[in-house]
Amino acid sequence: KHTRMAAEQEDADARDQDMLASMYYHGKGVPQDFVEAYAWFCVAARGWEFAVVQREEVAGKLPPEQLSKAKKRATELLKKIDSGKQPSQGDAAAESGTSSGPTSLKPSS
Repeated sequence: KHTRMAAEQEDADARDQDMLASMYYHGKGVPQDFVEAYAWFCVAARGWEFAVVQREEVAGKLPPEQLSKAKKRATELLKKIDSGKQPSQGDAAAESGTSSGPTSLKPSS
C-alpha cells in the first residue's frame, strides 16, 4: 500500500513507480496484472530509463487488445498524476478492464 501511495504522488520518484509496476508484473503483494504493470512502467519511464526496457518486455507479452488497454491506462494514470489527483485502485480495475480478475498470460505450449 505504501508503494502505491508513493507512486501516485505528482512528484513521485520514478523508482517507486517502477517498483509498483514490478509488483504488478510479478504478482508480488498485488494480483499479477500485465496491463497495470505496463501502465506503471510507462509512468516510471519518464524518469527511470530502465523502466523503458521493462515496459517493452511487458508489451511483448500482451496481445494487441490488452496492449491497447494498457496504453489507455497509462494515459489516464499520467493525466491524473500530472493533475495532482491520486489514481485509486477502483480506477485501475475500471479503466484497465481488469475488474473481472487479474490479467496474466499462460505460457504457450
